[in-house]
Amino acid sequence: MIILNKSSLSFLIIFIFTVVFSACSTINDSIRSQDIYKDSEAYNILEILRNTNATLNNFKGIGTTKSFQPGGSSQIFRIAWLGASHQRKIRMEILGVSGQPAASMASDGSYFYFLSRNTRRFYKKRLSKNTTLKQIISIPVKPSDILDLLAGKIPIYEHYIATIEHAASGEYVVLILKNRRHEVVERIYVDKSKTAAYKVEKFDRSGSLMYRAAFSRMQDINGYQVPLELEISTDQGVFFSLTVDRFWTEASASPEMFVLTPAIQ
Repeated sequence: MIILNKSSLSFLIIFIFTVVFSACSTINDSIRSQDIYKDSEAYNILEILRNTNATLNNFKGIGTTKSFQPGGSSQIFRIAWLGASHQRKIRMEILGVSGQPAASMASDGSYFYFLSRNTRRFYKKRLSKNTTLKQIISIPVKPSDILDLLAGKIPIYEHYIATIEHAASGEYVVLILKNRRHEVVERIYVDKSKTAAYKVEKFDRSGSLMYRAAFSRMQDINGYQVPLELEISTDQGVFFSLTVDRFWTEASASPEMFVLTPAIQ
């Protein structure tokens, strides 16, 4: 039997704590290093996506949209848009049969505006992180998301960590963005070249899908890859599609173009 005096016992306790915490530190460092190694691919892809069409600022286009809601009939109308990516501003015009604007939506970076010229309804609200187009198109997509999508970019939401999943087929990878509670915020589908994203899924705090957006077809305009066909949908069956007829990469845009005022009575 080994009898330890107080001095020896104190030394033994200190030694055990030192070994245990040293081992824990080594394990944690190993996990952190492993996580950094695993996530490096995800962050490399994120950097590529952030730089997609980075020099495309002012642009405009015109196209045809189709929308469908469960229990309702589908609608088809013409739409024109003007975007300023660097200033985070956008304006969209729904065109009537005559080709004149029937309704307008705009965001100047500070406020969101909606104007129906037929009913003279006017709506203005200060932009927040919760501002979406749900009241207008029944899809909770942000005006800034629409701006990015029209510019051929994938909206990248604020996140804490990014990880990646490889499809078994090898045809694509999925970039997964999570918040501090490790809840999925966004899933971005990237082709096998790992340089171009073609679909995004945005989730709310409860983990429910808010919307998914997909570039069905792309086109090259002056060296920029921008949408030829874009689809946005929800799990509730709401569907919105845009077919682009014309797209211009250099457009005149002044600040007042992104501000709407009530229609004159």
